[in-house]
Amino acid sequence: MRDDLTIAVPPLVLVLPVLLAAVAGGRRAAVGVALVATAATNIVFTPPYGSLKVEVASDAVALAVFLVVALAVGTLVASLAAAPRRPSC
Repeated sequence: MRDDLTIAVPPLVLVLPVLLAAVAGGRRAAVGVALVATAATNIVFTPPYGSLKVEVASDAVALAVFLVVALAVGTLVASLAAAPRRPSC
């Protein structure tokens, strides 16, 4: 299955659990899921497979960008989920 996916697909899909964790459990849950999703992306989809080792600099940059985006989006969604609702007019 790895060979059929581009390198961008797994991180995009793994942002969804971060969003769900942010809504359901808040910022801490989103941060935890973002860290696990980054590690899972590295282990499953980045050579050498099955390891946390990163051999190519561009893969390290992609993982770092994914983590930053997942943390930012998770934090924003958690903030919105926790904000009090204003009545609509």
